[in-house]
Amino acid sequence: MSDLRKRSMAVACGVMRVGTREREVARRPVIKVPPGWRLDRGGKSLSMRLETSDFLEALDIINDVARLAEEMQHHPDFHLERWNRLRITTWSHDAGGLTKRDERLAARISRLLGERNGL
Repeated sequence: MSDLRKRSMAVACGVMRVGTREREVARRPVIKVPPGWRLDRGGKSLSMRLETSDFLEALDIINDVARLAEEMQHHPDFHLERWNRLRITTWSHDAGGLTKRDERLAARISRLLGERNGL
């Protein structure tokens, strides 16, 4: 069997051989993008942008989401820009992209924000 054919079969089976090392190929799962979220980094992350009424509200949201993320053991990135613009980004570092964990986290964050706003 040719080397190219062996590599093609290995990739199809979910393992890519690089020299003598093997590593898992990150497959893109089909995920639902919750309302208010968008795909970023070529579909490798989910992000949400918020504008808050003031700096303290932005920090409160970060703290609430941090507690939720700790409970789920999946932690997003927070970017607080200026005094009231917050971006929350999630992706699975170990998979090199999005997984169902990101979908679940984004949905839970959306619910948490809805509850904060009385929705």
